[in-house]
Amino acid sequence: MNFTAFVAQPSAPDAAPGTPSQSADPNQPPPGGGGLFGGLGSLIWLLPLVFVFFMMRKQTNKQKEIEANVKIGDRVHTRGGAIGKVVKIADRHVELELAPGVHVAFRKEALEGLDVDPKKEAEKKEAEKKEAEKKEAEKKDAEKAKKEAEKKEAEKKEAEKKEAEKKDGDKAQPKAALVAPDSLLEAKDKA
Repeated sequence: MNFTAFVAQPSAPDAAPGTPSQSADPNQPPPGGGGLFGGLGSLIWLLPLVFVFFMMRKQTNKQKEIEANVKIGDRVHTRGGAIGKVVKIADRHVELELAPGVHVAFRKEALEGLDVDPKKEAEKKEAEKKEAEKKEAEKKDAEKAKKEAEKKEAEKKEAEKKEAEKKDGDKAQPKAALVAPDSLLEAKDKA
């Protein structure tokens, strides 16, 4: 027997000391799934793939929405940077007018979206701002009118209440006879 064979191979827990383990197969991976793709390693590789899948799916849905909503007369821009007006729409391509009389065909996938004219966008924002200010002024005027109406109503109720108290006070209080206070009577008696 070679002593080095016993030291190099671990023995099973139930094996007698000094005997080599019969169950250890050098071709099987170690228990616990170790290695590059075992355990948490596979999760680390899987997360970025899932992330990329969802990002691609979102982009695909956005592209399909753009392709479905484009119509003749829309001003669009392409991935290549071309900006033009849609003149013709086919199954797989659109024809854009880049300049008067210059028509170029693009695949629908090349469309990035509707082109926004900065001047028109600024005018639109300004109009929205004015509309919001107008609504705010109308709201303040309505609140002010409501407060004034409530104030007048409260003053009216207060006047009615005072008038009612005055009438009730006149009826409830009998006219008292003039009676001299006791201190005056005592002062007369002393004098």
